[in-house]
Amino acid sequence: MNFTWSHNFNSKSESTEKIDYSAYSDDKLLDQFKMENWTKLQENEKVGIIQEMENRNARQQNREPSEVVSSSRITSYGSYNSMNNQMNINVNNFSSYETLDTFVHESNHAYQAYCIENGVGYDEYTRNMMEVETKRDENGNLYNYAKTSPQYDMQCNELDSNNKAARFLLAEPDRFKDDQEYRDYISERNAHFKDINYALDNYSQMRASMQNDQNYTSYIRGDITQEQYDALNKNINNSEFEDPTVVQSHSLENSISALDMEFSQENSLFSEENEENIEDFNNGIDNSNDEDNSVSY
Repeated sequence: MNFTWSHNFNSKSESTEKIDYSAYSDDKLLDQFKMENWTKLQENEKVGIIQEMENRNARQQNREPSEVVSSSRITSYGSYNSMNNQMNINVNNFSSYETLDTFVHESNHAYQAYCIENGVGYDEYTRNMMEVETKRDENGNLYNYAKTSPQYDMQCNELDSNNKAARFLLAEPDRFKDDQEYRDYISERNAHFKDINYALDNYSQMRASMQNDQNYTSYIRGDITQEQYDALNKNINNSEFEDPTVVQSHSLENSISALDMEFSQENSLFSEENEENIEDFNNGIDNSNDEDNSVSY
């Protein structure tokens, strides 16, 4: 999945009249993401549901809610622009579960921006590292944010948002497990977390080099203090230091893998039962034909 911080102030999106879903319970809002419900919704209804979820997230986090708009970029799941506090969500081209993951991911970017600005919400290392990753130049461009793989997914901002989104959907198997699209989503997330954790385990020096460059660039530009620079430098280059976002990513891989295996086993049992039923049915037909063939006239 491709999630981003928007790089420019102006982002193209489709403007649709949003519907007020404030009277919906949390459960009723989530139920709208079941495929049987989601496929019946119009674009403005989908945006309205997501906007209400964002309003509730922001209220709980004591921040201003982002404006949710429908993205017109077919190849992108979504993005967040901290300069205008707007999130673009692709509500039309992916499954409801990928869309829900995208919303949680981008809403978390909004929360990260709030925490960086106010010095709250995370341990000092994570918050400082997220700050240097998202520093902008005089033209509003993200000058430190890695855009190529695997560095992009190894950044604290992306790890944290991937973790939050996966954890959110992992908490709802009883609600969504009857949808094959949800099972497909879990399978895709399982593959993603395996890939990113492999990169974290095997390319730790690449990540450290990237982080050192980001930290130093922000420092020489005067965008972070000497104290922030020294604290980050100490942890980045300490092989014994455990990055919280990395620890969480590995923990989530175990949980996602377990659920994906559970779904795979259920699918396997279902397939075996179907094969047995088909075999019994065919045997019945064969036996019936044998009896018919034995009748004498």
